[in-house]
Amino acid sequence: MSDVRVSETVSDSVENLMGTTGATSRVRVMLEGSGSMPLATGGVLKSTLEAGLRYDDGDAETGAGLEIGAGLGYAAGVLVVEVQGRMLLAHEDTEYEEWGFSGSIR
Repeated sequence: MSDVRVSETVSDSVENLMGTTGATSRVRVMLEGSGSMPLATGGVLKSTLEAGLRYDDGDAETGAGLEIGAGLGYAAGVLVVEVQGRMLLAHEDTEYEEWGFSGSIR
């Protein structure tokens, strides 16, 4: 899996505030593995694990980093529940931290 993100933010000047522009980009290359296990209840438990490299550039943090992520899901009929987490393990900008969790019920 890989992805590229490019963004630019522009604000016009207004009374007592100057206008500004900011731009960032990120390129990620990840390896992902997954597995599933049928349960006796009729549902399926699915797990994912991913790890890879990324490069950030722009007006914010810049440099290369190492990122990992994991997820766990359960599906039974039309019900799907998923939880995922991701963490930046190392980055050239040693003060920069990034992590997050997400979940969904469908």
